[in-house]
Amino acid sequence: MIYILLFILLVMVILSYFLCNKNILSPSFISCAMYLIGTIVVYTYRIKWSVIINANTVLIIICFLLFILVGDVLASSIKKGFTQFNNNQTYYFKIGNSLMVFIIAFMICGLIYYTRSVIQLSQLGGGSGDYSQMLGYARHAKNNLGFKMSTSAIIIFWICEGLFYISTYIFINNIFNCKSKITKELKYLFPIILYTFMAILSTGRTLIMREFIFIVVIIVVFKYRHINWSAKFNKKIIKIISIVISAFFILFYYLGLLTGKSSNKEFFDYIAVYFGSSIAALNEYMKYPFRSTDFLWGGHTLFGFYTILRKVLSFIPNLSTPLEFTILGSMYATNIYTPIRRYYQDFGYIGVIIIAFFIGFYYKKFLLKIKYKPSNISTILYAYAFFPIVEIMIEERVFMDLLTIKSIFIVVFITIMYRLLVKGYLIE
Repeated sequence: MIYILLFILLVMVILSYFLCNKNILSPSFISCAMYLIGTIVVYTYRIKWSVIINANTVLIIICFLLFILVGDVLASSIKKGFTQFNNNQTYYFKIGNSLMVFIIAFMICGLIYYTRSVIQLSQLGGGSGDYSQMLGYARHAKNNLGFKMSTSAIIIFWICEGLFYISTYIFINNIFNCKSKITKELKYLFPIILYTFMAILSTGRTLIMREFIFIVVIIVVFKYRHINWSAKFNKKIIKIISIVISAFFILFYYLGLLTGKSSNKEFFDYIAVYFGSSIAALNEYMKYPFRSTDFLWGGHTLFGFYTILRKVLSFIPNLSTPLEFTILGSMYATNIYTPIRRYYQDFGYIGVIIIAFFIGFYYKKFLLKIKYKPSNISTILYAYAFFPIVEIMIEERVFMDLLTIKSIFIVVFITIMYRLLVKGYLIE
């Protein structure tokens, strides 16, 4: 069955590429490509992980991707209110020097405060002040012992994350679009570097992944605008993406050493586990699938929604997002099953199909907005919200990570701060 799955996924990648006007940012193309990559990894490690792909797995993956494609294509066919955007105008963006000094000073203080919070968390997790193992103990305290970061540290982190997105957008625009010298734009690198340190201290690496995703999406959007969204430079764009992904894999592995997650695995084994084991775990679940019987409808998927609702309705229980572990072969255990597992467990096949359709439809609508009716804020928010598509083969991100209090805060913060801080100057 794995050969059938590989063949169908390859066909769907090609089909989505051409049906979506060869736009590599199309949600269906990215989704199909990610599942093809994950399935190639499963094929490579099928003996080590003792994986035999079953028909249920093939069927549900194909249904999921097919309806993302349907939503994508349907959104492309509905262009009411969209007119071609004039790409000839170039703007140089700037934040005043005094404001940048304040932003950098705030982020330095925020980094110091956040570092102290992580140290305290690591001590609660059993750490003894050894900085080489600090992140591992802090991660243990959060994930296994139930300790949390202070509310003030979390809010400071969110503010710094919002400032990262604004600074990164300005830096990339001024370098790529305005051909400004890097030395002239160095002040925007400081917020990027400071937030990166904070993201590393967060003990997880998904935030680093999202930094890379944000940067790549912004660069690709600017590239497409320069060529009027033509596909003639897709090979060059894919080459840029490949270089960034290769750099990310290396950084991802070595960051894992800081938290202890990579210490017992070879480089390629670790990358394979992260980018392929979710499909193997889904296959184990689909052998004997079971539906949810929880008190809360959609509790495994709508975690973010219920977290918000719990703020005003105290009778809603505090949900736990992790799923049960499954063993792959005799060497690895995982509780990551791709988003399909959560959708199917909560809503069945109908739910999988409906959610897939709306993912394809609304992400394509957002893409069309920044193509035909772009604004700087909408482009930043599009790049910020793109990570669930890239991670669609790994874990559920739309409902659990995007539709959350944090994302609401960051969207409002970016919208307000960009208007207050950033000035644009038209370059003739």
